[in-house]
Amino acid sequence: MVMDQEQFEAAKQEFDQIDTDHDGYITLEEAVEWGATQGPDVGRAISRHMNQDRSGDGQVSFEEFLRYKMRDYDW
Repeated sequence: MVMDQEQFEAAKQEFDQIDTDHDGYITLEEAVEWGATQGPDVGRAISRHMNQDRSGDGQVSFEEFLRYKMRDYDW
């Protein structure tokens, strides 16, 4: 699967919106805060975060986020 430049930039923009402290990782807290702005289902944000965190360190790196987006949207 290959992501084109437009898809990459859209994914980066979404990642940056969720990563509010801009440390290069999405924490569970950031995922929950972002999820709350997307609607009432905070549980979905928690579940999504756990699915993206492939390393199990409690954070989602941009690389993990991209892998998830590629799988999720079949890029």
